[in-house]
Amino acid sequence: MSAPSLLLLLAFSLSPLALAQSSAEALLQQAIKAMTPAHTRATLELSSKGGPTYRLRYLAEGGKRLLIRVLAPETSAGQAFLINGRTTWAYAPGMPQAVKLPPGQKAGLFGSGLSLQDLAGEDLTTRYTAAMGTGPHTLVLTPAPTTPTPYDRLVITLTANGLLSGIAYQSGGRTLRTIRFSDYRKTGTGSVPLLVEVKEDRTIVLRYLNADFTKPVPRACFTPALLARPPKECE
Repeated sequence: MSAPSLLLLLAFSLSPLALAQSSAEALLQQAIKAMTPAHTRATLELSSKGGPTYRLRYLAEGGKRLLIRVLAPETSAGQAFLINGRTTWAYAPGMPQAVKLPPGQKAGLFGSGLSLQDLAGEDLTTRYTAAMGTGPHTLVLTPAPTTPTPYDRLVITLTANGLLSGIAYQSGGRTLRTIRFSDYRKTGTGSVPLLVEVKEDRTIVLRYLNADFTKPVPRACFTPALLARPPKECE
């Protein structure tokens, strides 16, 4: 049987539900890939009404290795969070060494409701099953049985050109949390949202103050032992 004939046979052997699920997962993966540049060196600002404003240094290589270091305010400066593969680490000045977080525990950023995993986006493609939504440019995600989460479904909204626009975290038909992505900037491999807004019990705003998506970050920067005293190339 020729290759084209085999592909047609495989396509027609799939149920409409399986085809829809396959399409939804492909759309989700494309959206996450577009907003995950190969290299990131950026300064971020995290703020909320009535709360402190944090200035953060953010280094990343794809969605597998991410590092956030607190620059300000002075009371929090030096704190750091690291994702390297499936392992997450946290560090604060005065600690003898970085602490590895238990599997499944998210590295929350200063009680903001935003985590390193939210920035990576990988959880959406590895811990949930995607299906096409009922509205235009929407996907519905259901957690895998082993995924620790208080939400029973996530509703993803995409822009007309397939970029991630928003996520609604729902439980029992109620939306408990939303994340909005906007102000996209084109990179060599996609587009990165320079503004992220999280609404839960309050509104958290994360914005890029500056960013370089072209310069690689040395792999050594994502070593837990360097969180306390990072070399200049990791600052």
